[in-house]
Amino acid sequence: MHANDVLPSGPRQLVAGTAFSGQEAVRIAIYEQAGARESRNLDSNHPVNEGAGMITGIPPLPVGSPIDISLSVDGEGLLSVTAVEPQSRKDLKIEVRVSVLTEEEVTAAKRAVSAIKVSS
Repeated sequence: MHANDVLPSGPRQLVAGTAFSGQEAVRIAIYEQAGARESRNLDSNHPVNEGAGMITGIPPLPVGSPIDISLSVDGEGLLSVTAVEPQSRKDLKIEVRVSVLTEEEVTAAKRAVSAIKVSS
């Protein structure tokens, strides 16, 4: 999902791939963007507590085999992630409550940030 997406949002479809040949399990983890810019570098982001799981018992797959992932966030901030290995149809479902700021909280945060003086 992208920063400032309007809720509800999704579903957004993604395809990931297995990392190595013979892989019989897939770990799915959810990360929260750590800064103002999106980053594919996981070290630049934060793992979400309770936002990980494994799909196990899949047939040994060649590297790059697809894992279908669907993401959506409802109007109450519930992030739903479903990952499916298409050959075996084994799946994983993760639901995480994400924080949703009220308009007042956003306004207060903007005021706080704009009050910061930066000197060079």
